[in-house]
Amino acid sequence: MRFSIRRQHNSLRVICVIVLAVLIGAPFFLRAAQAGAEAVSWMESEPVLKSTRPLDPAKDPYHEVRSDCKIETVTVVKSFYSPRDPKMQLAVCLARLGEYRIGQRNDGAREVYVSRGDEPFYKVSGIGGVYMKEQLPGIVFTLSHSRSFGYDESVHIRKYTDFTSRLTFNNDKTAYLLNEENPDFALAWGGNRSYASGWGISNNGRYLVYGSGSNYTGSHDLFARVDLQTGERKMFGKGYYEHTHNVEPQPGLVVSNDGTQVVASGTAIFKTWRITPKCLVDRDKMDQFKDPCEFKFIYPKFYGDQRKNLEASHERMMINDEFTELTYQHRALRGQAINEVVTISIAKHESETPRLDYLALGDSYSSGEGDISGEEANHYLLSTGEEGGCHLSSRAYPYVLAGWWNIDSHRMRSVACSGARIAYDYIARSRYYIGQTRRARHELTSGDKNKITSNALEGFYPGYIPQIEFVKKYKPKIITFTGGGNDVGFADVLQSCAGSVLQKGAIWEFDIISAETCSYARGAVNKLLIDSIYNQYWSVKMLINKIKEASPDTKVYVVGYPQFIEGGAAVCTKSISVAGVTNAGLLNSQERAMIVDMTSRLNGVLWRAATDAGVPFVDIANPLQGGRLCGGNKYVTGVDDLNTRRLQEDYQNLFHPNAAGNLEMARSIYEKIGGVHVDFKGDKVPAESREVYENATITKRFVLDNEYALSGGNMLRVSVRLDEATRGARLKATLYSKPVDLGEHLVDSDGRVDINVQIPKAVRPGPHTLVLRGVGAMGRSVVYYGSIRIPASAVKASREISGGKVAINHSYSSSLANKDSGNSRVMYGFAIISIITMGAIYAVLRKRQI
Repeated sequence: MRFSIRRQHNSLRVICVIVLAVLIGAPFFLRAAQAGAEAVSWMESEPVLKSTRPLDPAKDPYHEVRSDCKIETVTVVKSFYSPRDPKMQLAVCLARLGEYRIGQRNDGAREVYVSRGDEPFYKVSGIGGVYMKEQLPGIVFTLSHSRSFGYDESVHIRKYTDFTSRLTFNNDKTAYLLNEENPDFALAWGGNRSYASGWGISNNGRYLVYGSGSNYTGSHDLFARVDLQTGERKMFGKGYYEHTHNVEPQPGLVVSNDGTQVVASGTAIFKTWRITPKCLVDRDKMDQFKDPCEFKFIYPKFYGDQRKNLEASHERMMINDEFTELTYQHRALRGQAINEVVTISIAKHESETPRLDYLALGDSYSSGEGDISGEEANHYLLSTGEEGGCHLSSRAYPYVLAGWWNIDSHRMRSVACSGARIAYDYIARSRYYIGQTRRARHELTSGDKNKITSNALEGFYPGYIPQIEFVKKYKPKIITFTGGGNDVGFADVLQSCAGSVLQKGAIWEFDIISAETCSYARGAVNKLLIDSIYNQYWSVKMLINKIKEASPDTKVYVVGYPQFIEGGAAVCTKSISVAGVTNAGLLNSQERAMIVDMTSRLNGVLWRAATDAGVPFVDIANPLQGGRLCGGNKYVTGVDDLNTRRLQEDYQNLFHPNAAGNLEMARSIYEKIGGVHVDFKGDKVPAESREVYENATITKRFVLDNEYALSGGNMLRVSVRLDEATRGARLKATLYSKPVDLGEHLVDSDGRVDINVQIPKAVRPGPHTLVLRGVGAMGRSVVYYGSIRIPASAVKASREISGGKVAINHSYSSSLANKDSGNSRVMYGFAIISIITMGAIYAVLRKRQI
């Protein structure tokens, strides 16, 4: 019995060990099995013949001409000047670059010709070819060839974004000379010019792949990938036949837009690689006889007579943007009657993360803020409708566009969030991000940040992580975005200009008759606001480049801001009643004109940044015409549209397009872009030159550390945190509208400046703009600005202390003193209701961005 029990115990131990091993090892086996299945799916997929057609010399350039071009006959000035016959007619493969036309001979001769406007073509000395693609506007790769046995032996590649500006005539004006110094990229190794035995460039211009000779005689070519943005060069594979002599063409190469897949051509077969960061190696660590990255061979078995395939070449390969269809010229090598263009399907490795068709980024003008019609803004998604939330509406223009583009809901997402700023909320570093909304900041600081951000990324919750993180993970095919308005501080502008209301406990004081035009609409502060708008050129351009870096083959559309209010002498009331609050707040004609001008200027900045970054700009300034504030009101949420029961929560929706407005915006975008595959070049809007934007005074907007600008009696106490670059600087403080000097103040070691002064006699109650100017510790000029509010009680206390005694004017108090008492009561009631409404408006505006 004792032996039996011991044996049972031993058996139980064995069983427990086995079970424990299975539990521990199961995840690894499952992961390996999944990876294996994934690899098998990619490795075993066979190509499918999509189409075959005869090669047409009239439209199919020979294999050495790889640009997007069209065969045309042009007039060429001979390189050698002959009085008898100085010109000749020549068939070239023609492409356009601005006002220039660039042609390449397609008969095997390595010659490039350029014409400006309607001038004849002149040969460009020193280069034997160019590579240009419509997807790469303004970019030219020049090719210098070395040939042997009638085929390319090698090619040197350089990249220029200013190609035509480098062209000058030779002395006798018979040819162009190209200044080849300091190209954007030059194929080199160890500081010396390097040559490629075969090459290819991704459709988006991000990656170059090329073959180079091995260190061992008779060995295979070695293949490298170059990231043309970062300059990184790594090896990923080797050729599959030896090039001991050049009796056959060198292999052609194509690479996917994300750099993860490469196909090499040759005779009989193709070779394709799957590239990951882990498999790439440096050249000095490359095994000359082993591929570092996973690969497979593609055998096109659909030719019927395999001898045709074995004795023919696959040349001038082209791949689609999705890397699923490969087109090439199938040509004879040894007398076979083969001359055709073939398209086949190839297997593309799909990452574990499904790719989105469409992702919307942006601020409140993309999120759909302003959609408060119906029951308690029930169109806001993902619990974003709360006060201070992202206000992401299901009726915003991105969702309307997705429907018209026939994009399934699970293939489209929007992470736009009201109040988003480019540097802080679009492209900030994720590890330092503290959240955008009040709820997000609370959860990120009090909970498990890694878990919260992971959930936000998987669930598309806006405001918890920088918007660029969604681009990195889901690599959408299309992105639209608005941006820059919050960086300028348009909410502060509206706060100062539309909310001339002062709060004192439960008593509201208001002055309609003597209300001044806000500081942003005139003088020095208006100039400062313009400079701030011009500063957004760099931010927007950086955002575009970050998007292209995160997802190189994404089609990016920069969307402008709509004009939401009419300028000039417009009627801004929706209705006249006891509570007839003006629908545009208290904006006067000069302030409305300023808002229209600022919106136009910002759209000009967006256009310039988009154009310089190589993406289209979509102008939607006019879709709301006929329904703007002060011009019909049907497309924009105004004061009269607020739900008085939820005034505090609803106020941030003011001055934003409603559902009908978003529909009109979507319609305008759709009419311009059309289908998702249409090549929309972009709108052009009035804009300043790039130099104007580059030379604008650098301005930054500050946010007060303390909730109120004034605390206690007649003392103005302002605490502002700037950046560390201002440490030790002395900044001159000025209060506007009418400039009031508040003296110089020292920035402490934390980048904070504290202002504690008695309110000067010249200061009126209400919103003001505080401007800080000076020179930082590094000698850099700094200008900061932000809005503050001076209560009437503080101004009164200040004036009484200084010996004066000034009564605060209530609305109509003097001008209506002798009116009929009944009319006075009606007008007083009108004013009081207006005051209360606008007071609540102001209280919320100071907390929100657009």
